[in-house]
Order: sequence, then C-alpha cells, then structure tokens
Amino acid sequence: MEAKDYQAALAEYRTLRRKSPKDVEILLTTGLVAMQAEDWSEAREAWNGLIATGEHDDEARYFLAQTRSWPSGPRWRSSCTAR
Repeated sequence: MEAKDYQAALAEYRTLRRKSPKDVEILLTTGLVAMQAEDWSEAREAWNGLIATGEHDDEARYFLAQTRSWPSGPRWRSSCTAR
C-alpha cells in the first residue's frame, strides 16, 4: 500500500472515531493504520484510548511502547508493506 493510501485510510478512521470514540475495533485499527502512516501522535492517542477501554490491552501496550521507542516513531514495517 502506498503512503498516501494510509493517509486516506487514516482520515476515514478519524471520522469513524469521532462518531464512535470508544469503539474498540475502530481504536485498534486506527492505531495500526496510524503506525503504517507514521503518524505517531495519532497512533499514541488510539493506543491510549484502547487501553482506557480495557480491551486488547496487551496489544495496545505493546504498540504504544513501540511508538515511544524512537523520537520519530519505530523503524519497522509490517509484511504488508514489503509487498
């Protein structure tokens, strides 16, 4: 997926979060898409929101820790970006 596609997807998830700010699946996916888009502050916000719900706590804390590991965010790519 191209970087601009992640930005467009992230914009859609922002809209969904405004409508359903505590929806755990929206928070989880927003965090993942934000990390792919390298929007670390958006990712942190989604992970913290997910932690506050008590759902997917392990995943949220894992990814939140990754966003704090480097000043500009983690240096990783998922297998999805390698294609």
